[in-house]
Amino acid sequence: MRPSGSRLLALLGSLALYGGAVSGLLQRLSTQADRLGGVDAHAVQDQLLLVAGLLAGLAVGPAIARWVHAGATALLPAAPKGRRLAFVRAVAFSAITAATAVNVLWVDPRVGLFIDLHRALLVEADLLLYLMGLLAGGAWYLLLDRQGWLGLLVAPAMALMLVSTGVVGRGWC
Repeated sequence: MRPSGSRLLALLGSLALYGGAVSGLLQRLSTQADRLGGVDAHAVQDQLLLVAGLLAGLAVGPAIARWVHAGATALLPAAPKGRRLAFVRAVAFSAITAATAVNVLWVDPRVGLFIDLHRALLVEADLLLYLMGLLAGGAWYLLLDRQGWLGLLVAPAMALMLVSTGVVGRGWC
């Protein structure tokens, strides 16, 4: 099944946003802020990675929905359809919560600096954030179907609320 034009555009936008988020300039700014004890650059970088993944997850949302519903049917074959749907919604909500909660890691600039200085961890952390965004995007699609794009408004707001608890104590550099 071919993705529609808007889904293809969302995937291309996702890749472009990911490329910008892992660019050398943003990484240098992030490392510099971590050395100064700030969390601002990492917060912006994380948001870009999560939104990039969120776009991709929304773009492939119909495929994710098919896989998850098939998995729920395989895991709960004797359960009524309503029970399987409740299971799918609980899994989707958990994915959104986990994808947002990862932002707490960047509240501590020492964690950010450690990852900045270890290139292998940096690549893995960036990919993990992107994949968590992808999972969250698919989860938003599972919960809201065609209105899943609302996750593009809600998810960054939730993540910034988590990050702001650390920013208040450390300030922006």
